[in-house]
Amino acid sequence: MSGYFILACVPLFGVIFQDFKSRQIYWFWPPLLFTVFFMESYQRLSLNELFQNIGINTLFIVVNLLMVSLYFSAKERQWINIFKQHFGLGDFLFFLAITPVFSPLNFVLFFVISLILIGLLHAILITFGQLAITTVPLAGWLSVLLIIALLLNDFLFNINPLNDDLLINYIYFGAHNRDNPFY
Repeated sequence: MSGYFILACVPLFGVIFQDFKSRQIYWFWPPLLFTVFFMESYQRLSLNELFQNIGINTLFIVVNLLMVSLYFSAKERQWINIFKQHFGLGDFLFFLAITPVFSPLNFVLFFVISLILIGLLHAILITFGQLAITTVPLAGWLSVLLIIALLLNDFLFNINPLNDDLLINYIYFGAHNRDNPFY
């Protein structure tokens, strides 16, 4: 287990505790997380590669939030600021804080899988009466899943989350192609 993971656990657990308790997080958790993840990634990548990853991941977040905003605006037939009703500013800042953790494809994969798992888990908890509040503590759940992903990677997979080569080869060669070196 790397030292940065231990450093990242303090703010990640802080986000989990606060978001589940009050659906808010302290403003200093995201910058602290970003700093820890930036410093770790900077040890593995050039500054240019790191800024490129952060830029692409940030663009992905912004485009997704813009699409969500357009969806709700079309649904309500007026411009909707999603940060007032549908999405917390802390969630957005948390998304930005984890941009240095992953390369672009790995970030998209983590983002999509996490949102699907969070949606399913939250729906199940509401259905079975385990949650009285229907709002989703998104940053809290993302923190839980990020801790799990980092632990699984450290102990089982040992995949570099800052490199897209494994995913690109998997996509290019196909999952069941015998020529796939990862088959």
